[in-house]
Amino acid sequence: MKNAPASEKKNTDILSADAIKSLLPEDFSGDLIVLETTESTNLDAAKIVKTVPHGTTILADAQTAGRGRLGRSFFAPSGGIYMSVILHLNLAFSDAVLITT
Repeated sequence: MKNAPASEKKNTDILSADAIKSLLPEDFSGDLIVLETTESTNLDAAKIVKTVPHGTTILADAQTAGRGRLGRSFFAPSGGIYMSVILHLNLAFSDAVLITT
């Protein structure tokens, strides 16, 4: 609602698992996990990597302990889209840098 008092505005900027799933291709075979807040999507992925299918994606609106490359921490406030994707690939460890950011 444009120009409405903050108390009357609805937050439509939230991650919706149903909305995201409706946009995925029919052959998407991974799980989709959508969280309001998590310590880290990367930590979540590490905990479940051996039990979920290829392509499983974890999304969060906020992270309390976000970590990037080389273990660097970063500010991950509410309103963002933080994501980790689990890929079961047959890659040499030395080639993993080709698919990370």
